[in-house]
Amino acid sequence: MADNKKNEGQELPEKNKLDNIVKKNLGGRPSSYESLKISTKLEQVKEWKLNGATNKQIAKNLGISVSSFCEYLNKYPEFRQAIEKGKEVMADEIENALFKSAVGYNYIKKIPFKAKKIIYDPETNKKISETEEIIYGETEEHVPPQAIPGIFMIKNLMPDKYKDKIEHEQNININVNKLDALTNDDLLKIIQNSESLLKNAGFVEVDYEVLD
Repeated sequence: MADNKKNEGQELPEKNKLDNIVKKNLGGRPSSYESLKISTKLEQVKEWKLNGATNKQIAKNLGISVSSFCEYLNKYPEFRQAIEKGKEVMADEIENALFKSAVGYNYIKKIPFKAKKIIYDPETNKKISETEEIIYGETEEHVPPQAIPGIFMIKNLMPDKYKDKIEHEQNININVNKLDALTNDDLLKIIQNSESLLKNAGFVEVDYEVLD
């Protein structure tokens, strides 16, 4: 009996060790998001997206696969928000640049000048040293409006007025009860008059044919 108790006491540490291993395995290893400390790099992620990086490039910068990147988007809201914020800021900057190009803008241009610096002895009035240095002057330059950005913006701001294709509807009424009394020449005149109406309404080409 004493030996059995002694053996049970010896097996107890082994059992505890096994339990600890099981508990550790149940807990699982940390995800790559945690091990790579992605949460500390969210500002970088936003900057990369702001500068036009693709999802594949951002994944490469973080040292992860594209599938892990997609997993982070779905699993970690703060990661998804960093990506979306970068896209929003990038879109705002593109919009501002497009607007400036459409309406024209002024900017300050720095112009370099070479200047000599001469030092004279105040007593003898002799030149002690002579050096050259670059100084900068400023001038205001104007960039005139650009046609293509202007067209793009006006089409998006006022699509009904400035879309490429304007659809017109023109109704031409002919009394069908009198068709039998009309000659081919009469019908041709009606069609020719209708053709001018259609062209005035925006139709480029009008085809017609008189059938006997």
